[in-house]
Amino acid sequence: MTSRDYLNILHFAERLKDTTRHCTTSKRRVESVAEHSWRVSLMALLLRNEFPDIDIDRVVSMCLVHDLGECFTGDIPTFHKTDADRNKEDSLLNEWVEGLPREVSDDLKDLYKEMESQETAEARLYKALDKLEALIQHNESPIDTWAENEYELNKTYAFDTVAFSDWLTDLRSEILKDTLNKIDSEKPDVRVLLDNLDKIHTTEMGAERIIQDKDHHLIVNEMDGKIISSCVCVIIPNLTRNVRPYAFVENVVTHADFRGNGYAGECLDYARKIAEKENCYKMMLLTGSKKSETLHFYEKAGYNSTDKTAFIQWLGKGD
Repeated sequence: MTSRDYLNILHFAERLKDTTRHCTTSKRRVESVAEHSWRVSLMALLLRNEFPDIDIDRVVSMCLVHDLGECFTGDIPTFHKTDADRNKEDSLLNEWVEGLPREVSDDLKDLYKEMESQETAEARLYKALDKLEALIQHNESPIDTWAENEYELNKTYAFDTVAFSDWLTDLRSEILKDTLNKIDSEKPDVRVLLDNLDKIHTTEMGAERIIQDKDHHLIVNEMDGKIISSCVCVIIPNLTRNVRPYAFVENVVTHADFRGNGYAGECLDYARKIAEKENCYKMMLLTGSKKSETLHFYEKAGYNSTDKTAFIQWLGKGD
């Protein structure tokens, strides 16, 4: 290998410093693939005495190169990555490896073949550490940076991958403890504000008025003293005798920095509890948006609609 060949490989790998991953650091900076690969490698190095029968140097080598294919495709979260994505990444990586100096190319092809087959203890350890590092990083990142599905995924992910090792299974259990503690300690405080509403500043949430009477409930999802989502639940008495009241939900809003994490849905769930407590037989809401993601959000929350503007959720049969 010439010095120029060596530099060309390093210039190529430098792309991973600018290739971002789904997760953030503890200080909210989006992490790079290179940073992930570095810590997976460090995790392997630190396990030399825990796995004396495994060639840790080979595991470190696997960890260092396992994401080089993302120089071409970028990082795609595991829950979005398709077989087509994997085939594209593998094809481009294989083409690049074939063009390297023979001694380097042969070494990398042997590594990738072993990593892919998952037949050796070294390959299984590398794969386990790759997944565990992602979980550890999520536990270190602010919980509002998680995707909505990660609240459940992070509880179950990689248990099957570590099953071959008691030590790794114990590590995965400790990571789960951290995950559960994080969810419990950092989850937003969903509550109803009925008193001192004039002290709540909600203009950044799009609220146009302050709700003050007893039939109006301002529901907020609050984190670190900041309102991140809210809705108003109004109990409408039915003027027809012997017919139960119904609830009308309005001003369903979420701060732009926190959308897509299920916080507005938690406010709607709380509104339903209020409606059930007030013996309402249905909940209603209107939306001026016909965007598919908006309609899907309300349908997922249990509301039905015929004209895609008015949504109804039945709580029980009216008398």
